[in-house]
Amino acid sequence: MINREQAAEAFKAYLQENGYEKEDGYELKYVHTFHVCQRALEIAASLNCDESDTGLAWLIALLHDIGRFAELSVFHTFDGTRFDHAKYGADLLGRGLLRRFIVDDSYDRLILKAISNHSKLVIEDGLTPHELFHARLIRDADKLDNFRVKLETTPEETFPGYGFTNEILSTSGISDAVMESVRQRQCVKLEDRKEPLDYYVCIMAFIFDLNYPYSRSYVQMNDIIRRMIQSMNCKDEVTCGKLDEIRAIMEAYLQE
Repeated sequence: MINREQAAEAFKAYLQENGYEKEDGYELKYVHTFHVCQRALEIAASLNCDESDTGLAWLIALLHDIGRFAELSVFHTFDGTRFDHAKYGADLLGRGLLRRFIVDDSYDRLILKAISNHSKLVIEDGLTPHELFHARLIRDADKLDNFRVKLETTPEETFPGYGFTNEILSTSGISDAVMESVRQRQCVKLEDRKEPLDYYVCIMAFIFDLNYPYSRSYVQMNDIIRRMIQSMNCKDEVTCGKLDEIRAIMEAYLQE
């Protein structure tokens, strides 16, 4: 149903045609895309998906951030409060671009719904069970690789244009609204991020929206929470206390 090699080549060609590779942050998102594809395949395998659903999971992962590259070209950074890259990407694909990646149009609504919902705080109502399954799968795959990105890249690379550095992170506070979201075991609203460290706690809080057993096991097996907190190199006593609380809440949540 889906020729992965051809779809990947079409994806690369689309990015080159639009000159997106010139933007800071391009390489990060390009690499992220294919890591998400791999995580999607792993989740699909853990759920014993058939060839059709496995192919769809991979294709949705390939295209889930296609709107991010346009965001970079306009804003030269990633800013979900100003640009809904998921909706933009789904709209772009829905206007005909999707045919470059899959000939069969039977799954268009499912693909576009999964992509448009992948970065929402909460998945929209009204999806069919099959659509909801793939919306949840891409959300998990995307979140799992976001952990890797934050662990393997510098703040300057992760958040181009924000002025974040390791030194700034080490002395940053954590906003009350962000702490309250963690205490309520909820994902953090983008507009609640005020301090540099809020952006990293926001990523850690993704664990509260992981849908499948493989995803939660992945976080535990890779010691994601401890490693992310350690990477912050906290120097502020109050903030360090908050990070200890965050770690305890998240580790308890994963154990339940």
